[in-house]
Amino acid sequence: KQWLKLKRRGCPKQTLEIFKNQKRDFISIAGEISSTKGNLRLLLIVPRTHLTAYTQMPMLKNGNQRGYVSSIFYPTDVFETFGTENFEEPYYLLDVKDGSATFGKSPKEAEREIKKQGQFCLTEIESIHLALQTEVLKRHYLSATGCRYGDDSRVPFLALDDKGRPILDWCRYRSGRHPKWGSPFCAKRLSLF
Repeated sequence: KQWLKLKRRGCPKQTLEIFKNQKRDFISIAGEISSTKGNLRLLLIVPRTHLTAYTQMPMLKNGNQRGYVSSIFYPTDVFETFGTENFEEPYYLLDVKDGSATFGKSPKEAEREIKKQGQFCLTEIESIHLALQTEVLKRHYLSATGCRYGDDSRVPFLALDDKGRPILDWCRYRSGRHPKWGSPFCAKRLSLF
C-alpha cells in the first residue's frame, strides 16, 4: 500500500524500482520484525539524496491541500544527528511510533526520553513519510528531533497551516512544546544496500 501511495503521489519510477527490487529480500526479513500494537510496523523512506524536501512536501496532502516548505525554512540547512552514510538510498523504518507518547515535551526532552528507550528519533524526511502514509497530522504535529535546523537550537517541524495545508517549518529545540506536538521515533532504520 505504501509503495502504491508513493507511486500515485509522483515518486520517480527509478526510486520505486529500488523498493520493488528489494521486495523479496525485505519479505524474508519482515517475518522476524516485531512491532508494538498501535505502531506502524514498517515505513518506506525516500531519502533527500533522491528527492529533496521541496519535492517531497507537495506529495504530502491534507484532503486536496498539498504540502509545502515554509518560506523561512531552508532544507539545505538541515543536518542529521546520526550517521547517514548507509541511508543515502531508499530504506525502511521499523516499529514506528507517531510521537503521541511525547506530547507536551520539548524536542530536547522528547529526544532524551526516546534515546533512554533505545529508540531512534525521526528526521524531517522520515516525518514527511509518516505523515504521507498515515493521518497523523490530523491528530497532532511532529517535531523531527532526529535532525537539527541551522544549528543545535532548532528542529524541523511538520504541521498544518491556518488553511489546512501541510507545512515544513522549524521550532525551538529546548522550548518548542505543546500538548498536541510529538516527536515520532522508531525501533530501527534498515538499509538493504
